[in-house]
Amino acid sequence: MRILINLLNCLSILFFSNTTYAAKLDARFPSRPVRILVGYAPGGGVDMVARLVGLALSDHWGSSVVIDNKAWGRRRHCN
Repeated sequence: MRILINLLNCLSILFFSNTTYAAKLDARFPSRPVRILVGYAPGGGVDMVARLVGLALSDHWGSSVVIDNKAWGRRRHCN
């Protein structure tokens, strides 16, 4: 029972701290186009999902979202 009470206390602190922080965010976000980097070549499944997410974000924010495909993106971090 004590663990449950501690968990509820932590969740309530997280909830109220996030709502306070969200109220302070700048209403002009995003002030310029958002760029999503995709580490795969255009036309694949990851690219399609990124474009769908970009379309949804563009509608929600009212700002343009650019999908930038970099086919070398995945291998670059391994070296």
